[in-house]
Formats: sequence, C-alpha cells, structure tokens
Amino acid sequence: DNQSSGFPALKNVAYAYTLMLPGNSIVYENAKQFGDNRDFPHDEGGTANPMSNDALGGYYGDAVTKLVQIRNSYGRGDFKERWLDDAFNPSGFSNVYVYERSKSAVVALNSRNDAFVEVRNGVQTDFAPGTILVELTGNAADTTVDPTGVIPDTIKVDASGKVNLSIPSNNGQDHGYVIYGVAAPQGSLTLSNRGASQVLAGATPTIANNGTARLANIDVVTSNTFTLQLNTTPVSLADPDHAGQFVRDVHADGDTAMIKVDGGMNINNVAGIDNTTVGDVGYGFENFTTTRTPGYIWNGSTNVGTGSGLYAQSIDTTQLSEGMHYITVRAFRHRDAATGGDGGPSVFTDFKETIYVDRLPPVSAVDSFNPFSSDPTNPNNRDLVMNSVDGTASNMFVLLDLPANTTQAQILQMIGSGNLMSYYDQNKFVYGFSNLAKGNHVATVVTYEPTGNFNVQRLPGLFTNSNIGSGFGDMNGNGAIQASDIQGAAGTNTVEDVLYSQGAKFRAQFDVNGDGLNDNRDLFALGAAMVSEGATAAALTSYTNLLLKRADVDGSGTADTADVAAMYSHFGAGVWLYDMNVDGVVNAADISTMITQEFRSMPGDFNLDGKVDMADYVLWRNGSGTGTQYEQGDANLDGHVDANDFAIWRSNFGFVRQALTAGAGSGIGGAAVPELATSTLMMLGLTAIGFCRRDRRLGGIKRARMNNL
Repeated sequence: DNQSSGFPALKNVAYAYTLMLPGNSIVYENAKQFGDNRDFPHDEGGTANPMSNDALGGYYGDAVTKLVQIRNSYGRGDFKERWLDDAFNPSGFSNVYVYERSKSAVVALNSRNDAFVEVRNGVQTDFAPGTILVELTGNAADTTVDPTGVIPDTIKVDASGKVNLSIPSNNGQDHGYVIYGVAAPQGSLTLSNRGASQVLAGATPTIANNGTARLANIDVVTSNTFTLQLNTTPVSLADPDHAGQFVRDVHADGDTAMIKVDGGMNINNVAGIDNTTVGDVGYGFENFTTTRTPGYIWNGSTNVGTGSGLYAQSIDTTQLSEGMHYITVRAFRHRDAATGGDGGPSVFTDFKETIYVDRLPPVSAVDSFNPFSSDPTNPNNRDLVMNSVDGTASNMFVLLDLPANTTQAQILQMIGSGNLMSYYDQNKFVYGFSNLAKGNHVATVVTYEPTGNFNVQRLPGLFTNSNIGSGFGDMNGNGAIQASDIQGAAGTNTVEDVLYSQGAKFRAQFDVNGDGLNDNRDLFALGAAMVSEGATAAALTSYTNLLLKRADVDGSGTADTADVAAMYSHFGAGVWLYDMNVDGVVNAADISTMITQEFRSMPGDFNLDGKVDMADYVLWRNGSGTGTQYEQGDANLDGHVDANDFAIWRSNFGFVRQALTAGAGSGIGGAAVPELATSTLMMLGLTAIGFCRRDRRLGGIKRARMNNL
C-alpha cells in the first residue's frame, strides 16, 4: 500500500483488502512519526491531526498490527473472489466485497460509512460443511463497531459449503470489515528457571509516550539456562446454530509446534537449523526436543490426543548475547488429510515472548576522545564518546581523573545529572570536557542498562596533547617542569605527594605509562619524560632525590645498603613500601628494581655508591661462599654468592652513574665500561676460582666431619 499519493478514504478497509491478498505486502512504519512534515511515506496530518493508525501499535490503535498478524497466520490458499455487490446483488447496491483464501479465511469488506450492518447470505466457500469459522479481527466483539451485537463471533459452513456474513459499516471508525477463518491453537507461553523474577514492565500508551512506551512486559533472564514452555488447551467453539452450546474443534488443538529465537538460531542442541526451506512457514524454526506432546495425535486410525499440548525447550542462555531477544513459538492447526485433516494450507498461532538476557554487567568502551567538532583545532577541549559494546546501555555517567582507590560506593554517590552522558548515536554516548592538561587522563564510566544492572569501569590512557602544561612532570600546569613540581609535602599535589598518597590522588601529568594509576612505574618512567620535555636542572636533581627517598625503606633518611637488607626481611605479600615493582609480592625482583631504578645503578654495585669498582669486588670476595644477600655480593639475587655473581660484577666493572641532564636519558646505562688489563682480569678470575675451590674444599671437609660423628 504505497501511500505516496495520499490515503484511500477508508484506510483500514483498504489495509484489510491489501494485506490478505496473495503476494508480498509492505507495511511502512514512519520513522519520523512525531511532528510536522513527516512526508515518508505520507504525512498523516501533523500535530494538529495525528495518525489514526500505527504500524507498530500503540495509542492510535492496533488495527494494522492485528491485520498483519492475521496475514501471517492465514494469508495462504488460492485467491477466490466470492462476492461483489454489482455482480451478485440484483438490488444494485455496491457496498460489499468478499474474497477467500481457500480453506484458510474469508475476507468481507464494507464501504458504507454509517452504522448499518450489511448481511450477505449464501456466500460460497471451499470449507468443508460443518466447519465453524471464527472472526479474527475483533470487530465482531467490539461494541463500538457493532453496538447491537448482531455480528456473530463464529459462523458455520452449511451443507453446500456456504456461509452467511454480517459486515459492519464504518460509521466514521474505519472498521468496516470482518475476517473469518478456521480456529488456530490456543494456549499460553511461560518461562521457568530464568533466575531472578525481574520483569521490565510494560506501559499503557498515551499521546505523550506513544512510540516510546514499552507495550508488553519483558522477562529478565539471569540464569545460564532457562526453559520455555507452551501449554495448548483443548479448543471449543460456540455453535452458531445452538445458542449456549460449544463444539470441540480437535484440529485446532494442534499437531506440532516450533520455536525460533530472533531471526533463527540453533537452540535445541541438534546440529544446524531444523527447518531451512525458504518460503516455508517453518523457515528458521527449531523443533522442540526437551518435551513435545501435541494436543492432536494420530495413531493410524483416529485422534488419541487429549487436546492439551505440552512443548518445552531448555535453552542455553550463554549462547545468547546480552540484551533483548525475541522468541516466537508457532503452533500449527492440524490439516494433514492423511491423518484426518481437511488438507487446507498451514494455519497457526504465534505465541511471542521478549526476554532480556542479563547475566553479565554492561560493557562499554572508548570510541573516541577527540577535540570538539565545533572547534577541531583546540586540543584542550575533548568529547569523550563511549560505545555500549553489548548494546544494552540505557544511560552512562562519566567522571574524569578520579583517584584509583575511589570506592564503587563513592563513585555511585558522585554520579548525577551533571555527569550524565548525552545520546550520540546508536549505542553511543558523549560528554564534553574543557581545559584539559597535557597528560594521560582516566575516565570512570558508570553504565546502566534497563534492568538496573550497572558496571563501573576505569578507562585509562586518554592522552591529551593539549596546550595546558608542558607534559609529564608539570604538575601545576604552568608550562615548566620545576623542582616544586617534583617534591613537596602532603597537599602540594607534587609528584611526591601524589605518589605517597598510594592511590588517594590522581594526576594525568604523572600517569606516564597511561594505566590510570600513579605509582612506582610512573616514577621510574618520569625521568626520561622530564628530560625530553626540557625539565630544569633543579627539577632533575629533585627527581633523583625522590628516587632515593623512595628507596629509603628503613626511614633512616639515607638510601643505602641498609635499605636493601631491610627488603629481605619483608619478603612475602606485597606491602606498598617494599613492593617496588608493583606486582603485589615482595621478593628479589623488588631488590633488583630498587638497585636499577631507584639507585640508578647496575648489578655488581654492592655498596650502592653508583660505581662498579674494586670496592664492590672486595664485598663479593668477603661474601663468597657464605653470603646470601645482594650487599654481600649476590649480584644475581639467587641467594648464593659465587662465581656467577663475580661474572656479573666483572661484566659491569667500570660503570659510573651519570647525573640526569638534558639529553642524557635516565643515566642507568650511560657510562662506558673501561677496559681492564688482561693481566688484571686473569688475576681476578684466578682469585675468584680459588675462592670457589676453597669454598668447595671447606664444604668437603665439613661433610667428612659430619659423617665421622
């Protein structure tokens, strides 16, 4: 029904005529439904005269949705014109037109626009004599359409295959039609074992919420599996020939049912989709495999079904994505002539259920963090665009640069209208930030879905190469990295202050590695960043002092070998003071980090004076065979002072720690290792070997003495 040239005078009558005809019908839903100038496919009157129909149902009526439903369930069988007033009615009136979809449904249309009910008797059909047909549109039962109640809910086919029809006039309501068809299965669809009994409640549509109100309840599924069950009930129809009496229609009890999730997916643990014939009414549907007991059962000679059908399917929820899913269970009227049916085309009832899978928290991800589109050359102002990865987000809130140890409860108290992200695009939300300092910012995003389930995510690494501040280390954003940026007491927001807050503070200018934390890893990377950003000499000196302060774990005021010794006594679960590499455990790796990153020295510098020289060799020699700690000569930190440690000392001999200066890098490995005279190396090597042999001899003597005890 292409409405580009305007509407027919009686739209619903035209829809009833068109939708039940053979061929493909297209039903348009106006995406620009609200407001004026909605010109595709046709503006239905603007705000002054809102549309009287809605292709999706709602405040303006469900006539179209009901006709589409009837079309889907009954729109099969050959087309046969059954009545046209000009041809069949000698009186000359031209109000009624009737056609049949053979053995499926009779469509009767009336063009009158008053309250008169047109009656046409003896309309031929292909239905078997005695078949009871039911009115499908609801117009017969609608007292506003038929206030006198003369239109029957059921009619019976006479011995000649004819029926008598009463067709309402439109009376200004555009409901001048009835459709009678064979009865389809009746019953109810239920879910069980779905976890929490939460329901997303439907709403009554109003003018204000039309198009946005949820029209039906949606069951929330939180379990890993759930069961979908269809119970069909025995069908009895009112006998139009005997008031108050009912006739059983065993064929309407149904002989099978199928299930489809969304557009069709394997949900019954049988390989592939069960029904794949394109154009078939079962296309994309799966067979019930958990339980399948039809209401109509043919035993070879007669129906032995009880009329009560039971179909159940256990569904693996983990195979479904988070969010909405649409389930259709299609129950078929029995029609097979070989098993007692009338041989007519497929007729069915669709039982529909919308579920919301909510096993997991909603997941969001950064889509972009770019300058405002209105001012793309200004790097200081950024739009954070977030994408709802699983498509379930109903709202998002964002907070920038929260401290790492902010609790979830605290975050939830902070969110509100001031940090609510705006809708941006499908599954995307946006929020703008202004005057951002240069550095790695971190966003805390709270994503809500319609169920109330939420997720708090900390999303780091939002680098802003802005004009505010000179980069990492410029903690006050004044454009220069100075000593006052690096060291300072609590409350000064210096690198030292933020580092020693242990997660209670966060600054984008100190998150060098972009992980959303301010810890030792950023401290160690800060030196090279400061050098490249042109930090002052005083700032670099302050940085070196801060490294040594971090190494002063015994609190003596001086970083030295006593601090290394103190580390050994705290091996075990990570404690911030001693966990130098921030891995949650205090062990030899933290001592290695202390030596190379905080003292900025090399293995073999056993006295930690910034040089690997003969003084360190003496410490190794004195500890050889007996020492167990680094300051005793254990260069490789394996708990033994031996020739392997001598080899490390020898390879690093001559190292001298450099001062941090512009262009000098970190200074850890910057000093050249001078060549040792060959004779000196040989002498030291022989000495080391002698020490090791002596250690082995002493060990042998000790073992012999032990054996003689």
